[in-house]
Amino acid sequence: MAGHVIEVWRYPVSSLGGEKLTSGEMCLSGIAGDRTHLLVDLDNGQVASPESDLRWRKALLMAARIEGTSVVVSVGKHEASHGSELDRLVSEHMGFRCGIRAAGTMVSLTNGSTVCLKPRYDVTPLHLITTSSLRALSLELGKSFVDTRRFRPNLVISTESNDQGWVGQSFHVGVGGGGLVKEVAKRCGMTMIAQQGIDEDAEVLRTIVRKRHRAFGVYATVSSVGVVGVGDRFSLSVETGNGSN
Repeated sequence: MAGHVIEVWRYPVSSLGGEKLTSGEMCLSGIAGDRTHLLVDLDNGQVASPESDLRWRKALLMAARIEGTSVVVSVGKHEASHGSELDRLVSEHMGFRCGIRAAGTMVSLTNGSTVCLKPRYDVTPLHLITTSSLRALSLELGKSFVDTRRFRPNLVISTESNDQGWVGQSFHVGVGGGGLVKEVAKRCGMTMIAQQGIDEDAEVLRTIVRKRHRAFGVYATVSSVGVVGVGDRFSLSVETGNGSN
């Protein structure tokens, strides 16, 4: 099976919108700079969970990108990248005291205690979706188009192949990049929440649950580091896997 990469994404801050790249370094932890930071409530240490907690849903109306060594967060026409300025921007948008911190950072809370910030779940290095799956879902929804941003992929692959059959197979992509497709992605409420330029649409998740057993896209690990960019070839080593779920 062969295809090619048509989109590369990274999300510097988990739960915020990300940035579309022309190319990116593929490390053992995924696309370099992906999900390295967290949005956190500075009063109680809670990490943002927009898929399950309504008060965090506005997080998806923010976006983050990397410039040099800084994470820049934008809210509409406003943006910030450092210290109190960044905390003020996200706090005003969210409506309560919060900030952006690197994963693993120790944060002092209002009650005087400190917590070490950790992602709420184990982050799989790469999330892949395909044009064939997007087309099939759009037909199931009766739409002409489903925005890839709803699913927060790292790579969008143009192919006619069914990605649900990739589990257990090795892949190669770009210059030196490769890994193993580990599991089918089980979707959550994040797919239906409004984002920058995308309206809320509960039918997206309902359809994936009803017609796809909650599965859309696949997760993969990285075993060979390299560089991946738009237009790069993507291939599977079929002989190394079982080609089934």
